[in-house]
Amino acid sequence: MPPTVKTLLSKLLFWCVLEIVLNYVGLDNLADYSEFIANQTINSWQNKLSNSSIVLDTLYSK
Repeated sequence: MPPTVKTLLSKLLFWCVLEIVLNYVGLDNLADYSEFIANQTINSWQNKLSNSSIVLDTLYSK
């Protein structure tokens, strides 16, 4: 079921307010860094899978 416009706008508003609060408190950089580390971990796993000749398309097929 696709998200409604109201749901998307409420999530966007919540995200914006949270970004402003975290930036004011000084924790925004910490949150950005944790996202960076999480993305690096995911990229590392994907590289290991592709290097061991596992086709990623089969993992993500419906």
